[in-house]
Amino acid sequence: MLHPPVEFVSFYTKWRLDAHRSLLKFPEVILPEDLFVTIALSLRDEFNQVLATFKEVASGKDCKKFLVHEDHVDTFAEKAIVEINKHYAMLDEKVL
Repeated sequence: MLHPPVEFVSFYTKWRLDAHRSLLKFPEVILPEDLFVTIALSLRDEFNQVLATFKEVASGKDCKKFLVHEDHVDTFAEKAIVEINKHYAMLDEKVL
């Protein structure tokens, strides 16, 4: 038989751990993999185009193309932000 103070500490510790575990249950969030794949592929394509443009500008071939591409990247970034905000709003509505 344990001493009463030791039994109390043991019981209190177990009770606190159980109470703490029940408070830490977060909802499971499942995000669609195809969303991230699509974003990654789009970013990869844009990045490769930027690198190709930098290569052409650095070699002195076409400076105008660089300026036009900059506008294209801005447009793409704006579209990406709109899509991300849509998906966040949907996540916020369903989970958060």
